[in-house]
Amino acid sequence: FSARQLLYRTWNTIGFMVAAVLVHALLSRGGDIIRRKLASLRHTGQTPEDVEAASVVRNAGKQLSGLLRGAMWVVLLVGCGLIWSDVFPALNVLDRVELWHTTATAYETTPDVEGAAVTREVTRAIPITLANLLFCGLVLACTVISARTVPSLVVVTFLQRLRVDSGAQHAMSLIGRYMITLLGICIGCSL
Repeated sequence: FSARQLLYRTWNTIGFMVAAVLVHALLSRGGDIIRRKLASLRHTGQTPEDVEAASVVRNAGKQLSGLLRGAMWVVLLVGCGLIWSDVFPALNVLDRVELWHTTATAYETTPDVEGAAVTREVTRAIPITLANLLFCGLVLACTVISARTVPSLVVVTFLQRLRVDSGAQHAMSLIGRYMITLLGICIGCSL
């Protein structure tokens, strides 16, 4: 690649990083403002439900900041990887490292000697590469992070406003956590 291509990709990377940091800062600031408003409301007339809601808000705030930080790193890594993917063909080596093979059954329609269409079952070996395994690991890591944080955020943002009791909130949070985990495992293993 020429120096112009490298300079172009460097500027794209810098612009992308600045945009990602600005979005992260705006979202973090918004979360801080919401937490402060909820904390100020907490100080006016505390009931046992208010104290419980305040602890949920504190935990959700910590989880939100962790989720934002993790999401920012994932977005930065993926974005920089996409910007520089054409420059570093050495990263395509991961597609050539075959760890094992799996078989897939497909149906093929081919014409026979007389010209009639014949459908037959074909079994093919599909290689599982190191790139597949690393991408699956990334999806599963994002699943674990999401399963830990997203249900608590849903409780704070939606269920608190609907005035759902704490038992129902906990049940909905668990169901959401199970659904996210199941979805992430299905996506991660299908890659």
